[in-house]
Amino acid sequence: MLQVWRDLHDVADALGIPKVIGITGNHDIATRVEDMQSAAGRVEFLKQIRPSFPSDDDAFSGGYHQNGVGALELGECLVVAADTCTLHGLGKDGTTSSSIWSVGYLTHGMIDRILESIEESACSHALIIMHHHPLKVDGVVDTDYDEVPNGPLLLERLTKSSKTCFVVHGHKHLVKLRRPDADAKYPALLSAASLAAYPYLGQGSHYSNQFHLLEYDTSITERAQGTVLSWDWSAARWEPSKKQSMPHVSKFGPVPDLDKIEQALKDLGIVASVNRAKLLEAIPEIEYLTLDEIEVLNERLDSTGLEIVIRQSKVSGAMVQEGET
Repeated sequence: MLQVWRDLHDVADALGIPKVIGITGNHDIATRVEDMQSAAGRVEFLKQIRPSFPSDDDAFSGGYHQNGVGALELGECLVVAADTCTLHGLGKDGTTSSSIWSVGYLTHGMIDRILESIEESACSHALIIMHHHPLKVDGVVDTDYDEVPNGPLLLERLTKSSKTCFVVHGHKHLVKLRRPDADAKYPALLSAASLAAYPYLGQGSHYSNQFHLLEYDTSITERAQGTVLSWDWSAARWEPSKKQSMPHVSKFGPVPDLDKIEQALKDLGIVASVNRAKLLEAIPEIEYLTLDEIEVLNERLDSTGLEIVIRQSKVSGAMVQEGET
């Protein structure tokens, strides 16, 4: 952890990034009951890290170390960091300890502080970062039941906040962007990829060594809206991602209505083909579809001959298949 933290600051300096913020992962600290002595001093260990962890902002780091929640306003967005490893290393015996370190934790007090920080801030947007996952990443690939027990409660309370919220977590090494559902039960949620870890058995379809850039549109205040840009490690260099579950450009914001988009495509009156620019000008909601949703839409359009064309995991336009009218 110490070396990686210094390396991150070197990268930030090289790229001119003014602020580095970290969160504690389950491999960064003592987690087992046999390490109780060092686990009890985990906060003191984190305080001694240089450059300062999790940030060079004293108020942010103070809240993180004392209460498990740090908050910092950056421009028009509030960044809230939650330490889901705060109970790791505790327990009266091995069994109790295992039940603690095998999952992440958000106490009711931590959830209250997260929401208080958001509501008290002058910012209209909040980015919440945490190591462990508040929801199962995928109902099929993610076979474990190790999500944060209070994760759904946090997400439901964030949805009721007066601010727009976006949640980012790691831990599972499974990459997925979950948009808010139609009934707005949960906010937008990014399960970030691992930069360098090897996949666990069975993780192939949702696993990738990636890094992400998050572009947050702060001009939109009625919902979280923006873009996640992703790059894959390919042999000896980083390349724009072509992964089905997380392509290079993934939009979040309005929840697309497949029925309306299907009808709008039929109403366009495409004779042969239309390029990306004209297609998105006519139906901008298409840009917010996942690749899986586009496959579903193309199946529904099959009898009409219409097809949304995908090249390199990106919408390139629409066309009428030859021989169809």
